[in-house]
Amino acid sequence: MSESIRDALASRAQETALNAVWAQWGVLNPVLLGGGGAKQPASMLDPEALVLASLGLWEAERRLVDVLAWWAPRGATLMSTRRTDTLRAGFPAHVASRLDQFGSWANQGGDPRWKGRATEEVTVRPGKGPSALALNGPATLLLRLRAGFGVSAKPDVLAFLLALDGAPAASKDIARAVGYADKNVRVAARDLVLGGFLEARDSYPVQYAARTGFARGLIRLLSWENSSGDGVPAWNHWAAVYAFLLSVAAWGEADGPTNGYVLSSQARDLFERYRWVFRSAELRVPDPNRYPGEHYLGAFSDTLDALSAWLAKRL
Repeated sequence: MSESIRDALASRAQETALNAVWAQWGVLNPVLLGGGGAKQPASMLDPEALVLASLGLWEAERRLVDVLAWWAPRGATLMSTRRTDTLRAGFPAHVASRLDQFGSWANQGGDPRWKGRATEEVTVRPGKGPSALALNGPATLLLRLRAGFGVSAKPDVLAFLLALDGAPAASKDIARAVGYADKNVRVAARDLVLGGFLEARDSYPVQYAARTGFARGLIRLLSWENSSGDGVPAWNHWAAVYAFLLSVAAWGEADGPTNGYVLSSQARDLFERYRWVFRSAELRVPDPNRYPGEHYLGAFSDTLDALSAWLAKRL
């Protein structure tokens, strides 16, 4: 009985992740929508997180192979290989081997940074996306900043703080969000302060923020004022969200004891590893400490439901 509950939880996590990646790919590749218009997400796209999640899900959805092969020669130049390597550590192990295949497509598409990742070729179907990349809507703000200023910590730090719309953040919190070392974040933030893009707050440790109204003004200047109201796209910690969901999905394939106590303990460990994401989102979910033993399985199910409902409002 407990094993069937685990399988159901894993299946639900996989479905939630699939819904999210398809919604995000639809923004970048309208062909996937069959000519229909893409709904603009309320949160910013994270290309590394989206690619890693898609690599982890392509056995469940074969079409993701075609989408990744379409994106690699067009969008990989807007991705950070360093950040990709950093973030993949949080994903299930099979994602790393598939990343080699994505690197092969990117390298063949003319991005030498991915050289050395080539591996055996996976068959793809042609004609699964537009020939030219278009970055439309506020959700693509991070990608557009990278296109304009290069792929480095600076546009990522700026994008994260723009998403906070004037609220400050310390370098360690920025570093966890953007996937760069704290030292690199501090250097990038100081340069952005010097350039007038950010301001440093008088606090200890020092906090950085975009000036109030700067994000909305930038969105209007980029001609997106009519695409998603007056809102600023949120930073959704997509890498950690996807890593959590894929880890729960992989949990359903794990070997070992399947009694209720063991499975509840494993579910508790999965949640504790990513508890900070739920806290950051101010998402109220059951506290594992209040559900001893195998009783936590039901509470973990409620946690997945809450996360799925929360994501639906941001896609």
